[in-house]
Amino acid sequence: MKEIYSLAEIKEVIETEKIVLFYFTGENCNVCKSLRPKVLESLQKMPEIKSYLVNLEKSPAIAGHFTIFSIPGILVFVEGKESIRAIRNISVVELENKLQRYLMLF
Repeated sequence: MKEIYSLAEIKEVIETEKIVLFYFTGENCNVCKSLRPKVLESLQKMPEIKSYLVNLEKSPAIAGHFTIFSIPGILVFVEGKESIRAIRNISVVELENKLQRYLMLF
């Protein structure tokens, strides 16, 4: 999972990738730290999905743009459109199932 720092970079990735996942986190978020390896494990089964880490403490304007007021957060864009939004209480199994359904379309 590559770290991304600017809104311009995020917009470019959204426009160029078919399916992209953004994992929103913060430095002092223990839930974020424990959830991230589980999300990464799921993503290893789906190499077609590009994933990026966004530290909202380093880039607070991004949180405002995407209206993310709590972390951890996951946004998935499919062909440029927000398709999955999971904030705070995230089920990795449910997320993986949703991602698999989108992958079946391609």
